[in-house]
Amino acid sequence: MSENPVLPPRVITLGEALRPVLSKLPAQTDAPTRRTLAVYDVAGSIANHLDELGSTVEGLAAKVNALGGLIAGEGSDADIHRAAGGLEVHIDNLLASCSEVRQWRLGASDAPARDLLAGVYLHVLAEVRGWIDELLEVIADPVAAVEHRGLPTSGQVELRLDLIITDAPQLAELERWMERNGAVDHVPPSVPAGKPGLGFCGTVVAAVLGFAIGDSLFGDEE
Repeated sequence: MSENPVLPPRVITLGEALRPVLSKLPAQTDAPTRRTLAVYDVAGSIANHLDELGSTVEGLAAKVNALGGLIAGEGSDADIHRAAGGLEVHIDNLLASCSEVRQWRLGASDAPARDLLAGVYLHVLAEVRGWIDELLEVIADPVAAVEHRGLPTSGQVELRLDLIITDAPQLAELERWMERNGAVDHVPPSVPAGKPGLGFCGTVVAAVLGFAIGDSLFGDEE
């Protein structure tokens, strides 16, 4: 008879804290939107959003890394819930900003820029959603997660769950739109190599949550 694999209790606590966050992502990103917000400086508004988005993504990565530290250390359940709450704040900010952009009421020449910017937000939110999905899948079936990664199925097994935020494909077209519309002054500068951020030439932002499954995934067969 096989025993259940042993997950760190703090990982299970984190899953419980993030499950409600996961449920709100599709509920808000898939909701229909009414175009009710008039925008008069489209290029400036886009530039402001991209600047704020870079800061939010950087903060998101810091929160995930802090959670990784708590999981690896001796964080209490209260510590995990507080850290997960901080992560949720950044995700809520992304959702609110995405919702605002989708509500912009623009003319035909500016509407494509709105849709491209909304696409950037949706790209980031999809990568966050995928990361939480993966975490919950690992908690639900750690053996399958280990086997899928080709890791050993006995002993102490280290699992890494990387949240990787990449530049959205819409960014390049959004930059071209701004240049075509004489908004060169609003185009954010390239992000220096190695600096977390999300600009037109931004870099990959990666955050790591790692933990060990031990001591035996399958236990002894009788």
